[in-house]
Amino acid sequence: MRFDQASLDAVAGALTHLDVSSCRFLDAKALGALAKLETANLANCGLESLAELEPALALCAKLRHVDVRGNPLAKDPRHAARVA
Repeated sequence: MRFDQASLDAVAGALTHLDVSSCRFLDAKALGALAKLETANLANCGLESLAELEPALALCAKLRHVDVRGNPLAKDPRHAARVA
């Protein structure tokens, strides 16, 4: 799944909760446009590395909770200290 940029732009100023669990999205960079995002459910999306996710989520200043359960990165011991 890819995020449509026009749709992201339309909700970026208001969206606070996002649930794309089990969607296997491919464009983690697009999440950075969601400046008001507070929670993101990214469970079971096939995310393999924090490297693809962290730069985008770092732009979400209000983000408080990210669910990455069921993703390969959640089981990778290299990420254990940063994924809880």
